[in-house]
Amino acid sequence: EGCASIADQNGDILFYTDGMLVYNKNHTVMPNGSGMLGSSSSSQSGIIIKQPGSTNIYYIFSVDGVSGNNGGLHYSELNMTLDGGLGDLTINKNINLIPNTCEKITACQHQNGYDYWIISRVENSNTYHAYLLTSSGINLTPVVTNIGPLHDNTWGYLKASPNGNRLVAANSCSASCLGANSIDIFDFDKNSGLLSNVRVIYPTANRRPYGVEFSQNNNLLYISFSVQSSPADIFQYDLIAG
Repeated sequence: EGCASIADQNGDILFYTDGMLVYNKNHTVMPNGSGMLGSSSSSQSGIIIKQPGSTNIYYIFSVDGVSGNNGGLHYSELNMTLDGGLGDLTINKNINLIPNTCEKITACQHQNGYDYWIISRVENSNTYHAYLLTSSGINLTPVVTNIGPLHDNTWGYLKASPNGNRLVAANSCSASCLGANSIDIFDFDKNSGLLSNVRVIYPTANRRPYGVEFSQNNNLLYISFSVQSSPADIFQYDLIAG
């Protein structure tokens, strides 16, 4: 379900991943590119962020799924100078950040326009962890916010708005899970890494929110819903309507 790719400044592909395997631009698995701890059933199995200030170092963040066995959020380091310039993972591979997390991860730039926040939610909680990625690497001490409804390992996406001032989590829940189907919208402080001002939308019966995206002007939010025994729906929300 989850996948990620990244290109150079000319738009040419560098590598891509499903959170379990990492492929180079020739569509071949990198020498050390297998055994990642994402999952084929994870909504956001992997995302890629370039290390600030580096021309060659990238970080892949992998998230396990509800039905997976590896648990949690991990990161791995990739160096594009390895394998003759095709890139490969270094020895810094599958380093755990959160032992048990939801199928959710997103990233946005710090207020300084240089560093990045990496954000995910702990399983069976309303606890969000924001990790700062700088030119020195990952700060392993997260900024922690407890906010919004309690959820277990619900599936669905977590996204930041283009300007980084809002986050939205789509929580798609089975009948036995903790919490309920919901869309949780937060304000995000790009300087401190804290979430605030939660607004919760509970969809009508049988609608499970999954995909999320913001408009480029940050004012509209789009949610895709799976509907039991029916085609999927896409809803548009006006975020400046109060």
